[in-house]
Amino acid sequence: MVGLTIATEVNTGALVITAFGCLGGLARLRRGVCAAIAQRPSAVVVDLSRLTAACALPALALGLGRRRHGVRVLARLPSSLRGLHRMPGVTCDPLPTALAMLPGLGQAEARVGARFEPEVGAPGVARALVSEAVAAWDVDHLDIPAQLIASELVSNAVEHAGTAVDFRLVRTWYGLCIAVRDGDPHPPASGSGSEDHLSTRGRGLAIVARTAFRWGCLIGTADKIVWAMLRDTLARPVEVRRCSFALAHRA
Repeated sequence: MVGLTIATEVNTGALVITAFGCLGGLARLRRGVCAAIAQRPSAVVVDLSRLTAACALPALALGLGRRRHGVRVLARLPSSLRGLHRMPGVTCDPLPTALAMLPGLGQAEARVGARFEPEVGAPGVARALVSEAVAAWDVDHLDIPAQLIASELVSNAVEHAGTAVDFRLVRTWYGLCIAVRDGDPHPPASGSGSEDHLSTRGRGLAIVARTAFRWGCLIGTADKIVWAMLRDTLARPVEVRRCSFALAHRA
């Protein structure tokens, strides 16, 4: 029976599904792909490279390689099937190369990133990174809300996940995207309900929901990304698509 793991990719906002074992049936893989697409990532990469050619080929019948519900699905095949790499949405390249070719945050105008240990000083470092970046990008009017969101997302990860935290701040055509990845696959509290569901300061994600234009979460098998968007109202108006990290795609 096939086994599946799902990992989040903080640089592109993609979800990577890795299949291993033997594909006796496609039902589990189909459910995994549909569940990943439902999270509205920028893309879903289905990594079949650990399967034999005989097991990987039937998976292409699932329509991998096509855009589904606005989300691009990319199939990564074993090297033994390199002859199929010219098919749309199919690659045999190493995973980092395949991810680098994806749209989404890969088309960002600029970005900064850092990895924090789960320490109380991490939110302050994140705020400093944000302040320096928005000044360099000439979007100082987004400084305060961006610092606020970054501080809350990093604080939430440090306090509740207790794992290393990957932080990204991305300048795109619509404004800013702030993303935080941690090693806890449990969804964060939505910010509604009792104070017990918020951070220890009594604000938590509620302030993110009030400050951001849109925010959401991508869940993997052993990690998650919580992201938030800030619209730059001083920039040229653009049509924004309803898709989490896919909002980083150019219209």
